[in-house]
Amino acid sequence: MRKLVVILCLLTFWGSGLAQPCVVSITNPTDLQRQEVVGIDTAQLNFDASHGVVVRDAFGIERPSQLTQNGELLIDVHVRPHSQTTFTIQPGQAAPFKPYVWGRYYPERADDISFENDRTGFRIYGPETQRRGEKSFGIDLWVKHSSELLVDSLYRLEFSRHQEIEALRKLSKLQEADSLVTLTSYHLDHGAGMDGYGVGATLGCGTPALMVGDSIYHPWCYETYEIVENGPLRFALRLDFAPVRIGKDKVTEHRLMVLDKGSNFCRMTVWYEGLSHPVSLAAGLTIRTADTESLLIADNYVCYADPTIDPARHNCQIFTALAFPDRSGIEDRYKRKTVDVTCYRPFPKPLGGNAGYALGIKGGYIGEPYSYYIGMAWSELDVRSLEEWHLRTQHFVQMQKVPLEVLFK
Repeated sequence: MRKLVVILCLLTFWGSGLAQPCVVSITNPTDLQRQEVVGIDTAQLNFDASHGVVVRDAFGIERPSQLTQNGELLIDVHVRPHSQTTFTIQPGQAAPFKPYVWGRYYPERADDISFENDRTGFRIYGPETQRRGEKSFGIDLWVKHSSELLVDSLYRLEFSRHQEIEALRKLSKLQEADSLVTLTSYHLDHGAGMDGYGVGATLGCGTPALMVGDSIYHPWCYETYEIVENGPLRFALRLDFAPVRIGKDKVTEHRLMVLDKGSNFCRMTVWYEGLSHPVSLAAGLTIRTADTESLLIADNYVCYADPTIDPARHNCQIFTALAFPDRSGIEDRYKRKTVDVTCYRPFPKPLGGNAGYALGIKGGYIGEPYSYYIGMAWSELDVRSLEEWHLRTQHFVQMQKVPLEVLFK
């Protein structure tokens, strides 16, 4: 029996030795310093990656990686302008790394889904919100003071005193109840971050919608969801919505949202079933009555400095953006083109402190998958001015047009 065990161990050792490490070079052809999560097709490796992968940099240090459900190996890449970096990829059990990207479904908060990376955070409203009749349609934002994941702790703080607050209100002790709300509300900054962004009955930050003439159509809250990827380098969320009547059509919206480590931008891919004729597809940013001037509109992106839900007391800015990179130089089986129109459209009259939408509009749309990017940053973390945010958005658009080049040696 002992001989058999030894032989099996030797066979396992020799078998693993047959798979030689792969060396991958990643080249930056642009003038910009690049930090991105790069996906590598594991079918190009000379071993079966499904049993585990170890990624090492040029120093031989193991780096965080992630194997996705669709067969990609994700690597966090830093590379100087017009330079290249190399990684060695070999079979093995990767070391545990802290997650830089993470999200969760929150049934305790009306079926919210919230997710974040080391820079940004997003909140999607769920079926319970709709059942309650709360008019929250669009994408909400979390802001944070550091790169640490914190949204889960904000929820825990929010709910830590709810029963006590409700008990005080039933006793008409409103001042004491309000004091506890001030101590625990995630709409206030207690030193880690907050939800200081207003959504309500608007598109919020980057929600897609269909347009017929000047009329905007979009569903209320998601109906079903699937967390496709959950870190450490990428979070991916699939959302499906209940059908919406648009003329004679019964139209169903689907979304895939993807957020990577280190990025201020979340990729939104949206597609629709049930369209019988072309319409316009739009994505919108809500513009506030408190500041309609801090808006920059370019051919394929828009940037805005949102003054928060309480400008006078928060005294900070949440920078938002929509980006529609021209990917015409990249093979694309859907032959998608970039956005047709970027513009500001004010509401006929202000709506709850909201003045209108900054929109990106694509005409002649018939329901095919279409991708764009939703961006956000906070003046108390990594962007200090609209000018800086504008530059970062410009650079992001340039980098999407010219991807990093991956070559197996």
